[in-house]
Amino acid sequence: MANGLSSTEIYSLTEDRNGNLWIASAEGAMKITQSNFSTFAAADGLPPESDAPSSVKISSIFQDRSGALCVTTGAGGREPFLSHLEGEKFKSIFPNLPAQVASIGWGTHQIAVQDHTGDWWIATTKGLVRFSASRTGA
Repeated sequence: MANGLSSTEIYSLTEDRNGNLWIASAEGAMKITQSNFSTFAAADGLPPESDAPSSVKISSIFQDRSGALCVTTGAGGREPFLSHLEGEKFKSIFPNLPAQVASIGWGTHQIAVQDHTGDWWIATTKGLVRFSASRTGA
């Protein structure tokens, strides 16, 4: 890809507490530092699309209340869609969705947010769902 980018389809940008720029894209996540450029994909723990196992579509990128980098994927089914960076790998959270929620849907930017108590609020095709921090392990 031109200029070292893994994708030209950009969905979201955020800056972490160290001044690194993180980019959410159709092919994974990218990190730009003052001296380096890094990309993250399925091999780095990000969940691939179920219909395209070699593709990771990041729909948003942000920090949780502790400052950990988090991403949501464009997964439209019941796959894991919230992942956070631990060291150099991403760890996914597998939400236990209510039976009536057949799909998380597709969205960009803030489709998941963590409140001041650590609980996650997630937009779905059937409305807003809340997951306790103790249930997600994040």
